[in-house]
Amino acid sequence: MPLTNFTFYFLVLLTGTNYVSSVLATGDKEILRLGVLISREGFFDYSGLVPALELAAETIANDSSLPFKFETVMNDSMCRSSASIRSFIDQVTAGKTNIMLIGSDCSVGTEPVAEISSSWNLVQISSGSSSPRLSDNVTFPMFIRTVPSDAEIVVGIINAMKMFHWTRIALITQTENIFTFISTELKQELVAANLQLVREFTFNTEENVSQAVTALRNSPARIVFLNMYSEHAVSVMCEAYKHGMRHPEYAWMFFNWYMDEWWTDNRSCIQNGSAKAISQLEEIVLTSLVYDHYPRIEESDKDKKNIGTITWNDYMSYHNTRWPLLNKTSDKSQPQIEDSAYIFDALWTAALALNRTEHLLRKENLSLMNFTYETGQNISRVIYDQARNVSFFGLTGNVSFHENGDRPGKVRLLQYRRMNGSLYKHQFGRIVNGRLELDKKDVDIFNGETAQDEEHIHIVLPLFVMYTILSFVGIAYAIICLVFNLWFRNQKLVKLSSPYVNTMIAAGAVVFYVTVILFGVDENVASHSTVDGLCHARIWLVAIGFSLLFGTIFAKTWRIYYIFHHIKPNAKFEVKDVYLFAIVGILVLVDIVFLIPPTAVPSSRLRRENEEIERNPGDLPAVIGVCTSDGSVIWLPFLFTCKGFVLLAGLFLAFETRKVKIISLNESRFVAMSIYGAVIVSIALTPIGFLLRNYPNTQYGIIGITMLLSTSLILGLVFVTKMYRVYRDPDGNHCLDERTESDNIYSARNMMFVVCNESSMTRIQSLNEEIKVLNEKLEMYESNAVIASTEVLDISETITD
Repeated sequence: MPLTNFTFYFLVLLTGTNYVSSVLATGDKEILRLGVLISREGFFDYSGLVPALELAAETIANDSSLPFKFETVMNDSMCRSSASIRSFIDQVTAGKTNIMLIGSDCSVGTEPVAEISSSWNLVQISSGSSSPRLSDNVTFPMFIRTVPSDAEIVVGIINAMKMFHWTRIALITQTENIFTFISTELKQELVAANLQLVREFTFNTEENVSQAVTALRNSPARIVFLNMYSEHAVSVMCEAYKHGMRHPEYAWMFFNWYMDEWWTDNRSCIQNGSAKAISQLEEIVLTSLVYDHYPRIEESDKDKKNIGTITWNDYMSYHNTRWPLLNKTSDKSQPQIEDSAYIFDALWTAALALNRTEHLLRKENLSLMNFTYETGQNISRVIYDQARNVSFFGLTGNVSFHENGDRPGKVRLLQYRRMNGSLYKHQFGRIVNGRLELDKKDVDIFNGETAQDEEHIHIVLPLFVMYTILSFVGIAYAIICLVFNLWFRNQKLVKLSSPYVNTMIAAGAVVFYVTVILFGVDENVASHSTVDGLCHARIWLVAIGFSLLFGTIFAKTWRIYYIFHHIKPNAKFEVKDVYLFAIVGILVLVDIVFLIPPTAVPSSRLRRENEEIERNPGDLPAVIGVCTSDGSVIWLPFLFTCKGFVLLAGLFLAFETRKVKIISLNESRFVAMSIYGAVIVSIALTPIGFLLRNYPNTQYGIIGITMLLSTSLILGLVFVTKMYRVYRDPDGNHCLDERTESDNIYSARNMMFVVCNESSMTRIQSLNEEIKVLNEKLEMYESNAVIASTEVLDISETITD
């Protein structure tokens, strides 16, 4: 009957008797023979599985619903392929038939056996082999495992990299199937996650380990995953200790299935295991990440009875008592109890599968006792199918299997920690639905110093703060100019300069000042998503700010050019402010037409990406954030070309009106100076933007100060000069003090004229009409004079005749 009084175990254990063997020797249940492969010698000692194996066999023997009990035949696989095959052959040639095979506990010993065990029609269940290669149902057609595949750990690595903002990783891989398959899987997932594998170092002998670590030290890698067995991981840690490759410059990752305190193994590189060297090695290990298979038993389920009618706490008590008795002649350390629980569930998986198979066989007048290696193909197929379909609550939680015999798995992230001298593993997160969730949001994983796999070069905060303050001063400056412009809009001097048109210059200046601030915003002061959104915002602001500021200056310069080059005696066209607004509106409309499509189309949309800066080999990689787009090479040049045409046209107009010195007309000299300055600044900033791309602080410093000075200078030329003249002449009584001679238009008559307000245009046109009338009269007079002269000549000739 099932065990209900756990104290009975201790009475047996105190006698030192092999309790499982005594039970198997009694009772009327059929005995089914199980072959078991466990590594008990060598570097990997899994002797700690034996108590769980014995306890599982005992609970199965005492379960009244099962018509059989197990006799286990154990051989040492030594966690080597050759030893595992030899032990397997010994079992199948021993003269007695095994109904199933349990083991091996490590992948290197399991893989070769799982490839050939189907030739003897044996279903094999492993409790510790996690190699992704074993998921291949074609190569291993009769294989099942109660431990999840290590392929699940790849998901944990990817999620941890994202959580700690790591973008690159290095691998040191041992050339064994289990590790090469993990490496292949990890490479594929890194590409899919847009993460980078910096280097992969492989080795197959102990001598190659030192070379791999040296090569790693000379590479830019800082995040390293040890894809190997623990005996080689010790060597890697030793070499890392020699080279000073420790936290916080480096972060190391490795598997949890290493033996407890595996780094204390004596190695010459740590001075034969001296306490000081081991302590320093432990410092590296304690700041590393450990990836572990999940499921494990949950804390809330440890008092819940499983299929064997015992609880997790019962098993812990049994194991802790039984292990010293099994190990009393050896100095082997206590194994990981949690790992041993998987073999308990492996035996129960076998028991449930065999029980179901027995019921099915009896319908065909057959029995499990009819199974042989030679003729048991049909029976083994039924056993395998039933094993894949079992589902129960075991020592490791809920047990079930995928179609290929793999157990559904998750991953948890751990760290070794020491408290009061005792070493333990602290779980800080787990993978849930493909994402890493922390057990506590405020957990301190790296003692406040997370390793960095690259140096992010940001705009230094003092520079950004200084330019932000200057930009706000500039915005206040532009607002003052705007208020002055509107307040004195009816003053003669201000009215002559088209005050409503000048509001666009002030608005463009404000946009430019804001742009200076936004160009300094990066991941140092804002989130990545915010900076990503600013990529397009900056382009929009620069384009529209340019059209408002320089477009207005261009329009006003064009009006001067038109007045002095296209006014004819019969002209009736007046260049009113509405035409200047129209010119600026067209320039803004062109910006919108160019900017909407690349903003709306995802393939052309600007996005924030990191760009690596070239550095010396072995130096920590440096990256800068840049805004880039697949379509940027198409639409940005068009936009820049349009702005270039505006500048060139403005430069031409400024040159053509260089002799106009009537400040009252529209401050032509100052506007021309603004155009010249804009062209010079644009020519200078374009190469600076590209040449200093890898030096964001210098680039921002030069571009920022240039934009601030040029914008402020334009405001000064357009508005401050008027402020001064208004201060000197509040009523505008002396706005007629300046005259000019226009050689281009009136050189024939050498006319001098004065323009003081917008009504002067009407006066000019009126004078032109008078000139036209006078010219007509003069022509008529000259014509009459010719006729008169002809008549006089004719009379003279007549008289002479």
